Amino acid sequence: QGPFRDALIRRWGGCSVTGCGAHELLIASHIKPWSKCSTPAERLGAANGLLLTPNLDKLFDHGLVTFDAKFKIRLSPRLRPGDAMHMNVHQSLRLTLRADKDMLPFLEYHNTAVFQAA
Repeated sequence: QGPFRDALIRRWGGCSVTGCGAHELLIASHIKPWSKCSTPAERLGAANGLLLTPNLDKLFDHGLVTFDAKFKIRLSPRLRPGDAMHMNVHQSLRLTLRADKDMLPFLEYHNTAVFQAA
């Protein structure tokens, strides 16, 4: 995942949500999972990736949070409010200004195939 991670660091600079710049702590996360990608461009393109703190990565990977077409966070109803609070996740979070429309097909996939909406 070296080239993918490097591309995400170049695109985001830090965490895609919090801006945390401690690169050694951040996780390169696919929006559309690697196993579901059909081309190398999908697997390795920065548009299909987020650089996340461990708590956000775990929630995103398990479909407990996602981001809408305006790059605002959505919390799954399966994420208990107390757990969200302990993970420091709340409704006012969003992707940073480096988010762009090239991500929208991947976010749509995550919203429909990974996110636990109910």
